[in-house]
Amino acid sequence: MRITTKNRKAARTEIPIYRDQVDRFRHETVKTQEALEEPLLLRKFLGESISTCRHQVADVYNKYHPDLTEFKDKIDTGIAHANVTIDYLRQEENDISRVGAVAMAGMAGLILGLRGGIIRKLFYTSTAATGMAALCYPTQAIDVSKDLMVHSKKYALISYNFIKGVDSGDSKPAAVSSPAKVVKLSEPSKPKAPLVKGDPVIVNMIELIAKLLRGPVYLAGETVECSVTFRNPSPPENTRSQSNNDVFENLAWASVQLHCICAVNESRVVGGHNKPALADTATSASSSTSYVPFKGESGQIVVATKPKILFCDLRLSSGESKSFLYTETLPSEAPPSFRGQAVKYSYKLTVGVQRVNLPIKMLRVPLRVLVIQGVTETFMYGENEELTPSNPFLEHQQKESTTDLALQELQNITARRSPNFYNITNSRGKVVRFCLFKQAYKLGEDIVGTFDFTDAVVPCVQLSVALQSDEEIEEGRRRHASQGPSIAIFSKTHEVCLGLNYSHLCLPIPLHLAPTFSTDLVSLKWKLHFEFVISVEPETDLQVIPDEGGLWQGPANLPIETMVWDLPVTIYPSNPQLVSQGLRAQTKHEMIF
Repeated sequence: MRITTKNRKAARTEIPIYRDQVDRFRHETVKTQEALEEPLLLRKFLGESISTCRHQVADVYNKYHPDLTEFKDKIDTGIAHANVTIDYLRQEENDISRVGAVAMAGMAGLILGLRGGIIRKLFYTSTAATGMAALCYPTQAIDVSKDLMVHSKKYALISYNFIKGVDSGDSKPAAVSSPAKVVKLSEPSKPKAPLVKGDPVIVNMIELIAKLLRGPVYLAGETVECSVTFRNPSPPENTRSQSNNDVFENLAWASVQLHCICAVNESRVVGGHNKPALADTATSASSSTSYVPFKGESGQIVVATKPKILFCDLRLSSGESKSFLYTETLPSEAPPSFRGQAVKYSYKLTVGVQRVNLPIKMLRVPLRVLVIQGVTETFMYGENEELTPSNPFLEHQQKESTTDLALQELQNITARRSPNFYNITNSRGKVVRFCLFKQAYKLGEDIVGTFDFTDAVVPCVQLSVALQSDEEIEEGRRRHASQGPSIAIFSKTHEVCLGLNYSHLCLPIPLHLAPTFSTDLVSLKWKLHFEFVISVEPETDLQVIPDEGGLWQGPANLPIETMVWDLPVTIYPSNPQLVSQGLRAQTKHEMIF
């Protein structure tokens, strides 16, 4: 038997004799074929696996993408509501809400520390209350922190010198062992009586008190009156003043200015107001020696009165005080105070004062300005003089102030009652007849109306009414072309009206709201937002169970649908003094420097 391969004779040693050799030869041949097919199978397997994974990932993404989008929208809405809540808590007129927030934060800290001892409870309570107070009073928190740093440093130096001791013949406090640094309180230019170890040494402080005489709320065009008092308090008997003169304190100058800042939400408004930026104005001046009333404020200046100097080189003896009266008329075209989601207008009266060779200190007094929309400026703020010749024989009558004339016109506008009836219907018929007694309201009033269901064809199960504001940016200043107005709800009421023939509406208007207004940047409008929950099925007879004393048994299941309706209303400001009393706004502000 002869086996040839490619014209080559096989050697006897290559011829398989035993069966195991034949099997091994076949195995090697099959193994070689599998080695050739293995990359193809691996490539096919990887391709199918990757395709399957891609399809599964796409299915999971398509399944959860709407939920993720909704979750993101809820997060954005929550952040927006949190920002609105923080802005609301930081308003000066919301003292009751801020105190309540601080108290609730302290209570939450106490609940978290209930399982611990008294120290843990105090730590959690004080930390939570302090954090909420810093959130509600950011400016005061910064001032308090700075004062604490100054006083801590001062008393640390006093304690150090008290521990080290001061010799009776030294006029300087003790020095640290390092020759390059000397710890001292001050270096008196005149020789003073020797200090006795243990005597407290203090720096004389000046009290600055600013009080708004007519409250913190004003109409545009009114005159702001503020009493500014500087007082040099008498030091305690057991202390010694560190001033160069133990009797007098010198103030270089003091000035007052009133300004309005406009801050915008850049995600909704394009660009700032067409006034110089605060940063450009503030950076051009020195940080400590130049008087910049709006320093540190964010936004643009829309109203700024001329600064008025109260004094130059004032000298106060120990226990003496000096008062000055600052008056300034608000511009009649000034925008109102407003804190919206996209635009914020805030007024502040800034008192700046400087001691000799020391940085400038500023006390900011917040104001609230209201604007009467729709009343002509000629009537409100003009002279309103009759063009008749004067008669010297007639008794001269004192003219009414512009504020009284404006409030009288405001009363005439809001007192007119002209009931308007609205038939609210849908495709199946009449739902209710609503009556609103007037369209113009003042801050603090109640919106009163009635509902008549006697002629209704479609049964109404429940209704709700909310007072909503529409904050709309002017078309040329919107960030997005399709951007709609920002809607906020401030007061809401609801009632179950199934089976009722009549019902009424009494919706209060809070005093802290901004009245209807319009500027070149933003306009604010108000409306009543109605939501009616109506039954799809026609109304059936009411079932009364006689055995239970005439108790009406409501239906177990009721198919419903909701319809909405908006009714515009106009809100005007109220008397500024009534608004101040109703909000219990702070009129006195103090600072020690």
